[in-house]
Amino acid sequence: MQGSQGPLPCLASCSLTAMSSTMLESEASFTDRALAVGMEAAFVNSLVGAGINSFGRLAYICAVNPQSGDDAPLIEAVEKLLKRALAAREIPDLRRLWFEAHTFAISDLKSRVERSTLDPPRELPLAERISRLEAQKRRLPSLVFTERVEPSHGLVDKLQSMIDSGTITYLPPHKCPSRAQEICNDKPMQQVTLDSEGALKISKRHADLECETRGELKLREAFTRRALAYDQVGLMSFIAQEKWHTYLFDAVTREPPPNHRYVSIGQALNADRELWQLIAQESRGDIKIIKGTDPPLDAFIKRFQHSPQVNVCLAPLPAFSPYKGERPDGGKGPGKKGDRAGKGKGSQGKEGKGTPLKRKGETLQQDPRRAEILKLLREIPPNCVSRLPKTRQFICALFQHGKCPHQSKERCERGLHCCWHKDCFKKGVPFCECSHS
Repeated sequence: MQGSQGPLPCLASCSLTAMSSTMLESEASFTDRALAVGMEAAFVNSLVGAGINSFGRLAYICAVNPQSGDDAPLIEAVEKLLKRALAAREIPDLRRLWFEAHTFAISDLKSRVERSTLDPPRELPLAERISRLEAQKRRLPSLVFTERVEPSHGLVDKLQSMIDSGTITYLPPHKCPSRAQEICNDKPMQQVTLDSEGALKISKRHADLECETRGELKLREAFTRRALAYDQVGLMSFIAQEKWHTYLFDAVTREPPPNHRYVSIGQALNADRELWQLIAQESRGDIKIIKGTDPPLDAFIKRFQHSPQVNVCLAPLPAFSPYKGERPDGGKGPGKKGDRAGKGKGSQGKEGKGTPLKRKGETLQQDPRRAEILKLLREIPPNCVSRLPKTRQFICALFQHGKCPHQSKERCERGLHCCWHKDCFKKGVPFCECSHS
């Protein structure tokens, strides 16, 4: 971009800038392009074997640039590495590849200077995507890859941008769409943004796809796609993440202690969020990927997945009793003095001291958790309602936070069991777990 008075750049140039960094270092893209320009496979293999395996290495192989008009230093440097003289038919293809490598290098430097937070994530070249996917399939032969299992290109690009920035951000499961969803999605729109100098430029608007995570199966699939995406970019191995996901679902399905509830999906998601917050904080600036070593985040997930801050989210909560003063052991005897469960005057008929509240037909004024319900209704989140707009039926406030004793049912005496977001109302999905889509 030359200035605010100059013409707007075309989308092709923006796309070149967006992928130049990954193109510059990609060995698969270098080999694919060398064969595409007509370079013989034997010559390409000899270049790769001599260490010239990326555009970045070729661009800086000598101290001159293609515009100088003198390619003698280039030929001399390549011949020195190959330890043989170049054939006349090999020089034109080498010159062409050298010019393209230099262009990618300049584009990469420019994008690093002019890049802003509004720019979309850098896109991996297609040859690099295919190379990583094939390597992953060989590394995980027991996993069947389909378009529903494979993570979307946009998800992989997000993680690649985290490597460029050196910081990790939390990706919730509903932000991990599949390749099938990406294929069916409409083409992205164009957007006009400002660069670092205040000039206008046109770029593709990043499509922020979301996937369905309602139900344990779909949630597990979303976790698998996220694990595959992290494994593809080399930040964290698939095995290390699958151990964590198995640990989460074991906690959800484990039989709780007496008078305690099963661990909810909402608690598991809270534990997952807490774990990634710890990983992101401690790994900041320390996510360099080095060939031949373990992924950088493997050590962090092993270190924090059993942290007290994480495991407290997976602790079974006490079961709720509709009777005040009910004994923790489930007995029907009298409780503490003054509790309604104690037998005394008024226990033979109408409600009075020592008379348990009736579960059937219970109202808000009679609800033992009235104070908590009123607090939840006073602190109702934005864009949420306590009643359905058409039928004016009440919505259970405790259900929204996973605290209703009848969480698995369609409704209870406090109201319907559905998300209370005004644009959602999904049945059987609490607000704390719903993606509102």
